[in-house]
Amino acid sequence: MEVLVEFDILQTPVCFTKIFSALSNEIRLMRYSEYMKRCQCSLEDTVAVMQSSDGACIYKPSVGKYLIFYNDVDPRMGRRERFTIAHELGHYFLGHLEKAGTNILCRGELSESEYARYEREADVFARNLLSPAPLAYRVFYYSTREEAYTNTQKIFGISYQAAVTRLNCIDADLNYYSGLMTQDCYKINIPFKKVCNSCGTILEDGKDECPYCSSSKSHYEFVDPDKPRKPTPKEMGFMTYEEIEEEYRMQKYREKYQETLLWFRKQEEAEEERKRQKMYKYLGKYL
Repeated sequence: MEVLVEFDILQTPVCFTKIFSALSNEIRLMRYSEYMKRCQCSLEDTVAVMQSSDGACIYKPSVGKYLIFYNDVDPRMGRRERFTIAHELGHYFLGHLEKAGTNILCRGELSESEYARYEREADVFARNLLSPAPLAYRVFYYSTREEAYTNTQKIFGISYQAAVTRLNCIDADLNYYSGLMTQDCYKINIPFKKVCNSCGTILEDGKDECPYCSSSKSHYEFVDPDKPRKPTPKEMGFMTYEEIEEEYRMQKYREKYQETLLWFRKQEEAEEERKRQKMYKYLGKYL
């Protein structure tokens, strides 16, 4: 969560660009395909060098940089690429390579328990970077059991298996969040909105009644920003009940103002007429 705050990431799916741009002097992201092209080697050779079919985090003392590799060649990876990148970032941010005293984490150079601990910590980091537990809990709470996994997958841009693991580990991960961290989480915009059942208006959290059709029935759903939706009353130019009432009050105010203005004008005209009559009466004495 601290990483999301530090790099001002305020929406999901999490975009890694901000992180790698800010840390361009310390860390670089590279695809397996790019490595294969540079070294003129096969995927099998690359997996052997990285000692992983998914990805790796390597420290290069010669350039003083960390290199994060991920497998973009295997079509079975799909959205696992994002989790792999987040997992390798976990090794970087948690300082695993420094702690282990190695340039690459692999089973051959560490004890089985130490390697498993580092991998487990990187997994926890990755799922809370991509899908912070308080936000995932919100999705789970407002979704049916059938929708929970697919909604989590779509909202956070992770694979189905990662979504299953995410929801299974919610309670354990929530223990890591302080009250302040949870508040920071709720500043992140996720495409999971409260929608009116009747007219499709996206409602603000805490609002139980639709301001357009006054329906009190609503539900939460994944709102794909790239998918066109049926125009809502607001988008069609309709006014809410509150706006109608405000317009009515303003109209009454304008009418009252016009009435007051007309009264003052009549008073001024009457005063002018009295002055003229008084002047004619005064002049009549000398004519």
